Amino acid sequence: MELGAWWELIKQEFSVFGIKDDTPIRHLLLERIIDTQSSPTEEQKQIISKVADIVWKIIFTKAAKGQTFGNPDKIKSRFGESVEENYGLNSGPFIDLARAYWTYKIEIDELFPKHDEIGLAVILAKIEMDIGSVFFPTPGSYRIPVEMRKAEQLKLLSKYAPEIDLQLFLRQNPMLRLILTRNENPEEIQKYSHIRPAPLSVPHCFTRFPVPGSRMTCSLEPFHSGPHVAHGWFKKVYAVWED
Repeated sequence: MELGAWWELIKQEFSVFGIKDDTPIRHLLLERIIDTQSSPTEEQKQIISKVADIVWKIIFTKAAKGQTFGNPDKIKSRFGESVEENYGLNSGPFIDLARAYWTYKIEIDELFPKHDEIGLAVILAKIEMDIGSVFFPTPGSYRIPVEMRKAEQLKLLSKYAPEIDLQLFLRQNPMLRLILTRNENPEEIQKYSHIRPAPLSVPHCFTRFPVPGSRMTCSLEPFHSGPHVAHGWFKKVYAVWED
């Protein structure tokens, strides 16, 4: 989607949020940001907050309806797997949000670097990062403790998509299970350093680490007990996760 299409999509929701005159919003969001050092005025902060609220609502409404931003096939082209393959689910509220989010992310990424000085593009990108950090953390991002993540997810879903089956969403969500990586959780992962990989002469589990773009797979034997473990050089544990 081009930036103009995003503007039209957002503008359709103005009446719901009590916005009658879109002139100051258009001026703020669609013109180039000239001075990145100056702080926004209180009026501008209110505009940005309302627009961000609208975008959050659009994203979660699409998820609740099973809709996406653009072609879901782009997800597999970009990351090597579809969301269904990556998360091991074909239907339900979690996979609906995953489709909506990852297609949103791809569409937003395509706005840059062409629009990297346009206010609306910056807001859209910030929302993508905020949703990703709570619902779909990737390697290298700050990892929120599971209970805190669960509470934040429930808060956002209750606000923007109350029609979603929250309990089913939580049961399906692999991000609420144990996920540790050597880079992000160096102390916690040491608890699993005693686990050795399966010998090369026997089959391996090969369950994929549940983050799009990751190539890590479980190096234990098939049908092992406990969480999956991915090893790297010198048999060091690089990731631990639950199904």
